[in-house]
Amino acid sequence: MFADFQHAMPSDLPDYWVNGYLPFNTPRGRLIERGRPTTNAEDMINQVGMGETIHSFPSHVTRHWGMPNISWVPVPELAALSYALVWRTESENDAIRALADTVRELGTFQF
Repeated sequence: MFADFQHAMPSDLPDYWVNGYLPFNTPRGRLIERGRPTTNAEDMINQVGMGETIHSFPSHVTRHWGMPNISWVPVPELAALSYALVWRTESENDAIRALADTVRELGTFQF
């Protein structure tokens, strides 16, 4: 059904990243149409709120953008997004190492 609607399109992202998050084609080969390019998540959510597009967001976004004019519908067929803590090697310090240790101790979980 994704191919039945126009989707918000982040600008300046490599195709491989976008394709991993929202493929350009459905599994049956239908083109998933993209709308005007957006520069940030606020612009994307505004396009959705104005009825211009739909967009797939990670499920944790629903906790931050609870809007009465937007419906959040789970899409179990989409793979969960992976997140990782990263930092510049030359910026590493005791606080970053402590945060990394805490993240490791918490282990993996899904949003």
